[in-house]
Amino acid sequence: TLLDPAWYWLAWIVWPAFFVRALVRAPWRRLQDSEQLNVWLGMIVLLVLLWSLEAGVRPGLGMHLLGATVFTLSFGPCLAFIGLSLVMAGVALNG
Repeated sequence: TLLDPAWYWLAWIVWPAFFVRALVRAPWRRLQDSEQLNVWLGMIVLLVLLWSLEAGVRPGLGMHLLGATVFTLSFGPCLAFIGLSLVMAGVALNG
């Protein structure tokens, strides 16, 4: 592992609180527009595929940083946090 196991436990303790907060504060009305919903879901699928390939732009600059940034700028922090959590679940299930 890259980090001490205590850091992983701390992350698993803190993540649910942030996830619930994002669920409550997310602008769900924005996804009522079918175009926005399709882009949000498509971005989740695209990021799962890209992150499963483990592709990088340059050494030290991975696609995950760029994808997370684009997701956050496109949909705001709450919807991006929820979407990126789904991406991580998809990557974990994929491989």
